[in-house]
Amino acid sequence: MPRLRYEDSKFFNTLAKSEDIRGGKREWIIGTLIGFLTHYYCKLLRFTLHVPSELQIDDNTYIYSFWHNRVLCLPECFLRVTTRTRLTCLTSPSKDGTITEAMMAAYGVQSIRGSSSRRGKQAMIEMVKAVRSGASIAISPDGPRGPVYSMNPGVIRLAAKTQTPLIPVKLKCSRYWELKTWDKFRIPMPFSRLELEFCDPILPSSELSADEEKQIQLQCTALMCSDF
Repeated sequence: MPRLRYEDSKFFNTLAKSEDIRGGKREWIIGTLIGFLTHYYCKLLRFTLHVPSELQIDDNTYIYSFWHNRVLCLPECFLRVTTRTRLTCLTSPSKDGTITEAMMAAYGVQSIRGSSSRRGKQAMIEMVKAVRSGASIAISPDGPRGPVYSMNPGVIRLAAKTQTPLIPVKLKCSRYWELKTWDKFRIPMPFSRLELEFCDPILPSSELSADEEKQIQLQCTALMCSDF
């Protein structure tokens, strides 16, 4: 069963404090249903997980980077990799972001709401606090509006500011449906194989230069696109 922890969610408290966050109970119910349905749907899939033992996910804090169109089955993959790590996901302040927050809550994953266009500075402050408290962060750097497979450097700056290793995550599916959305959202077909790989961690320097940021940006993009 997904670890639904509705009472742990900051959704209603955050909603009351910020007019920038969209969505309400309707989106929360939809997202919760998606979380439960995804969990049981994943029983029809076959998983192959590649996680280097030296990462010690249960004991360390990391920043995970993955493409927006892979988000559907990622919570299930993390649930199979670890049950002890504290994981927080960055989701947009839109109604769709509220759906994603509820879906993540069904797996016991907290959310921070923000995007490059709204609540970006506040979201960065909250993520820095979360990392320094020991929580790992999961970010789709081409969300919430794209372009698809275009990496926003915010995730790199977060890793540099907190001196936390950045791990590009690859998720490959043998057979899938691709939706006609901006991110070409992928839904695995029944009985297909999902292959998750955590790449080697990248630690940007605390004095991150523009050249280093660009180099890491290209490196992460190449790694996350290498499963195509």
